[in-house]
Amino acid sequence: EVQATMNVAMDAARTFAHILEGFKSEALSGVDRDRIFLLLRRLLDNNPAFMGVFLAWEPDAYDGMDWGFTSFKGHDETGRLIPYWHRDTAGKISISPLRDYENREKYPNGVRRGEYYLGPRERGRECITNPYPYRREKTETQMISLSAPIMLKDKFLGVSGVNLRLDSLQKLAENLAGRLYRGKGKVLIITHNGTLAASSRQPDNIGRHIR
Repeated sequence: EVQATMNVAMDAARTFAHILEGFKSEALSGVDRDRIFLLLRRLLDNNPAFMGVFLAWEPDAYDGMDWGFTSFKGHDETGRLIPYWHRDTAGKISISPLRDYENREKYPNGVRRGEYYLGPRERGRECITNPYPYRREKTETQMISLSAPIMLKDKFLGVSGVNLRLDSLQKLAENLAGRLYRGKGKVLIITHNGTLAASSRQPDNIGRHIR
């Protein structure tokens, strides 16, 4: 059940990456950026469990026109195609440019700030980050990012990704624990580096190392 939850998000990121690879391989990069924004927004609309969805392209990798989009909606001062559609705590959806995608600094738990982008670029493979803090509306939450590389003839062009709040995994852990051994079971979801992603009995420890 945990795997199924993760696979929904990973499949969404992977499928969108393949769609964009198709655009590039068929010389369809003439699909304008506004259309890409709408397709990405639809992905979030259709998946209410997602906290956010994003794209991050290498410089000039999409249409060679980064110079014309400096600080436009869904872009930062570089003009790179880096839209991030996300939900606030009330469920309202808005768009902003991605942050920290090239940032190699680490959070206190050792996760690089730009791991969701740097990992796929360095390894050419899909990436599920360890939990990291995310500040939204003056509150801090823990989340994970799942991202798939956009590749063309073995060349890295960017990533397509999904963000999940850890509270969705926490609810899953609590639900599973309630069904194990007449509610006497305990469920922990632990990442590969030992970070606690969910704990049915000790939710205050989420984001910390199991030690």
